[in-house]
Amino acid sequence: MTQPTPIPWTSTGRKTAAWRVTQSLLPAGILPFEAHPPEEHMRGIGSDNPEMEKYLMRIMGTAIQVGDGKLLTTGETVEAVRQQRTKPFVLAHIERENARFAIPYPIPHVIRFIDPRTKDVNPTIDAALLLVPAKSTKELPYEIKPLNWGDSTDVGTGDPVMVAGYPLGTDLFLEYRSNRGFIQPTVYSGTIGAIVPAIQPTDTRLFRITVPGIGGISGGAVFSPKEGRLLGMVTTSMHAATLPQPVIYALPSEVLRPYVESISFEIT
Repeated sequence: MTQPTPIPWTSTGRKTAAWRVTQSLLPAGILPFEAHPPEEHMRGIGSDNPEMEKYLMRIMGTAIQVGDGKLLTTGETVEAVRQQRTKPFVLAHIERENARFAIPYPIPHVIRFIDPRTKDVNPTIDAALLLVPAKSTKELPYEIKPLNWGDSTDVGTGDPVMVAGYPLGTDLFLEYRSNRGFIQPTVYSGTIGAIVPAIQPTDTRLFRITVPGIGGISGGAVFSPKEGRLLGMVTTSMHAATLPQPVIYALPSEVLRPYVESISFEIT
């Protein structure tokens, strides 16, 4: 007799290109407890702990791993965290044998967008680079891989794109009465509705994308559906009663990549 296929109770599904992108996206925010540097034998809070939800990060936005120790996000996300007057963190994860471990890493340094046209900080461009010197060891590996860059100069109006991030922050993971507290990005499918050219000397091009713009998606990745290459980063959204759904704006990778690659440091 043929045995029935086991039900994959703990599976997160087929490993698609979009799934691989989500593995490079971290929530950025604050913690409701005092975090200590991670150690090999440190005790954790399990999902079976009745007080587990009290220890969840308060998510303020999304950060994209774009290099060793480099995470890209928005200046808006950075300011939202700073207003809380506490240390900011990103939340990485390790998966082992149907178990998932969340590990917070502090954000010691933030560099606002430096405009190559002026060699100075441009506050009108909503981007910031988080420097997180997370050292990977055998006992405690840091397994978040940088995304591969795509060519945003080849993107045109009407092209399909996907967007991923942490909309609604922590609330999204506490909405349902079961399966609570499993933090993971949400992926949207959309279209380049328009490409807005730079008008003022301090402007840059922007993608206008037809996907829902919800709080927490700031800093989210805009990527090609088939290859999962990074084409841009979500910066802001527009809400109005006359709109059937919010519209988001994104900075293209042609602006972000030179900025990221111009900054170097060593993880010791």
